[in-house]
Amino acid sequence: MPQRLDRRRVLRPLTSAGLVLTLCAAAATTSHAQPQREDVQFWSTVTLTASSTHWDFRGDVNSGLTDDASRAGRLLLRGILSYHITEKLSAGGGYTYFSINDGIGSRFKEHRLVEEISYRSSQHSDHTRLTLRMRVEQRIPEKGDQVATRLRQFTRIDLPIRSDGLKTIAWNEMFYSVNATNWSSRSGFSTMFNFVGVGVPLRPGLSAELGYLNQTNFRPGRNGVRHIAQATLLVTL
Repeated sequence: MPQRLDRRRVLRPLTSAGLVLTLCAAAATTSHAQPQREDVQFWSTVTLTASSTHWDFRGDVNSGLTDDASRAGRLLLRGILSYHITEKLSAGGGYTYFSINDGIGSRFKEHRLVEEISYRSSQHSDHTRLTLRMRVEQRIPEKGDQVATRLRQFTRIDLPIRSDGLKTIAWNEMFYSVNATNWSSRSGFSTMFNFVGVGVPLRPGLSAELGYLNQTNFRPGRNGVRHIAQATLLVTL
């Protein structure tokens, strides 16, 4: 017989995770007192993963509410196909579409070619797991002819709380711009993401990750900071 979903086991961790999102939402009440280089946002992501013996496909749809979570300001669509070199090491590539609305009638659109190599210390969700990924992007604006190359180093740790898949999650991603163009940031370190949250199993093949994401944009003078409540739904086929 199919396993029935134990609502109490799901709702308890969701309630705890909700406290993280509540703190992020509460920050919006003070955001007007912050400098213009700070913002409170809400991002939602749906991730679909399909695997075979040697291949993995991952698709991401990410949308964001920006300007104190008051309007739809960003959209990201990404597809990555990876090949398992060993049980723990994989390499692949794909494509990303990115669009951002500045709120004053202008929308910037970008196409990215992606190559990456990843290491995962364990394939079991109930084990402590370290994930490392180096991603290279060739960023091509929809209006413009200069290509910006960027490196992204991703480090993530999963710490299990229960054997059913409930876990704490922390990750960091550093962005390094290899070259400067007339539309992108200067060369050097440009952005850093830091995330802390929880992973919540919902049913076989379906889970959620809820937490706080901090985005820091390195700029001359005062850095730009975004405080983001992030919710991700993960579907595994």
